[in-house]
Amino acid sequence: MKCIVCEVEFVPPVNCPSKKYCKTACRSKAWKLRHREQYLKGSAAYNKKVQHSKEANRSLVKKVCEFCKKSFVVSIRNPYQKFCGELCRNKNFKKNNPEKVREYSKKERKKNSEHYRDREAKRHNEKAFDGNRFAVLDRDENKCVVCGLEQGLVVHHKDCSKKNNSPENLITLCRGCHCQVHRAIDGKMVKFDHEALVDIVSTGCTSHTMHN
Repeated sequence: MKCIVCEVEFVPPVNCPSKKYCKTACRSKAWKLRHREQYLKGSAAYNKKVQHSKEANRSLVKKVCEFCKKSFVVSIRNPYQKFCGELCRNKNFKKNNPEKVREYSKKERKKNSEHYRDREAKRHNEKAFDGNRFAVLDRDENKCVVCGLEQGLVVHHKDCSKKNNSPENLITLCRGCHCQVHRAIDGKMVKFDHEALVDIVSTGCTSHTMHN
């Protein structure tokens, strides 16, 4: 007997003398040919192609942007799209919600300014003090060693040499005391608000004359 699919001769078994196919693969192939539509509906690959074609046809839908009034093709992921892109959507939001945009910009400026100050302080610490600035501030308990002020602190080089960044050569001063020290070293000031500034100025003057 010949197989009706591959036309290969075979001997049917005794328990099934009317067998039409030589093997299971031929029988499956014959079923697919007879029931093609039913087979395709149950096929995952076929359903994927059908779905893709539907989405492709749906993506051809065109709309007019509500902001710039230009035509655009609607995205597959967002069939209810109102704007042609993110730029137009943001511009429309800024136009219709000026107060929210103003509040958000204030928060962002404040956050960025704090981040900028922290970043610049770390960079200044590494560049001007070889990473010893924060250690000196902690050693001096974050206050001026002369007047005890805890605001507007700076780190001063005792010998006026910016190359000598050892912790022993660094001291914490407030801006007022720091200004008096440098004015006295330059010979522009004689009187001091605190007696402790005299020793600092004398050390700075000696080193300053040596460097010059």
